[in-house]
Amino acid sequence: MALEIRPYSEKWGFRVFLVMTALPFLTAVSTLLVWAAVSIVRPGLLALLQVGA
Repeated sequence: MALEIRPYSEKWGFRVFLVMTALPFLTAVSTLLVWAAVSIVRPGLLALLQVGA
């Protein structure tokens, strides 16, 4: 019985470990992508606003 439960709990522990390590990485990547998109789009928007004005 204990031999059947142990691999199951180890698998879940490994999944939790993967999620805990992947979440900060994913948030950092998404933050970088958003920052890059804003830095690329903002000058174009400012130029459009200046041309329109």
